[in-house]
Amino acid sequence: MAKFIKPTLLALAAVEIFFVLTLLFIYDKFVSDPQNYTSTAVVARETKKIKAGVPPDIQEIKTELPKSFLIEDVPFSVQSPDSLWDEYGEEACEEMSEIIADHFWTKKPLDRKIALGERNKLIEYEIHNYGDFRDENAAEVAQRLEDYFGYKKVEVIYDFSLQELKEKIAQGRPIIVPLAGRKLNNPFFTQPGPLYHNLVIIGYDGTDIITNDPGIGRGRGYRYNENVLYNAIHDFPGSKERIEEGRKAMIIVNGG
Repeated sequence: MAKFIKPTLLALAAVEIFFVLTLLFIYDKFVSDPQNYTSTAVVARETKKIKAGVPPDIQEIKTELPKSFLIEDVPFSVQSPDSLWDEYGEEACEEMSEIIADHFWTKKPLDRKIALGERNKLIEYEIHNYGDFRDENAAEVAQRLEDYFGYKKVEVIYDFSLQELKEKIAQGRPIIVPLAGRKLNNPFFTQPGPLYHNLVIIGYDGTDIITNDPGIGRGRGYRYNENVLYNAIHDFPGSKERIEEGRKAMIIVNGG
């Protein structure tokens, strides 16, 4: 004789099964997922991230720069080695900056006599090949470093920050920068100073940028405040009178 389960008992069993399944679903969906509850470890970690002010998904690891850095044994000459501030002497800051960078990589000596001969040969090359001796922008300086001096790796970098400039200095390669010369406020320039100027950066120390500045006789290791020099960096836009319209540019020769 068949036995039948009472409908009330069957209903109760169904309710109990549903309740158990619901509990399992809630545990699996919410309780077992750590993203949906807070623990002490998570709070501490998230608090640290908030204090750092950098979301974890875009956090970058930055190399801490040394407080000071100097590229050793970078040679120097003033752009008028014969002390004649004629047209050649006044306008040869790009040429002497290139010569300084070249002698750093080749390890050749550089005194006033050598610098004068090399400067004049370089100017003669420009007149012969370009038709004149003129102001040039960063790209043209880089091109001459390749064409005349024979370097294969010359880099021109634009629109950089002060931090990025220091990072490049710390890589140990002298950097040529074009500048609005009068923004440097150098008391040793013949006042009011050149509208357009080039020099070689060889290091930094705290808030000073260390340069070999061919525009002055005491230019070896000459220091500028980092903000003064950075704000003065402007590429040549085609006219000295519009120099402050030029973008930031630096020229790096890799002769290694």
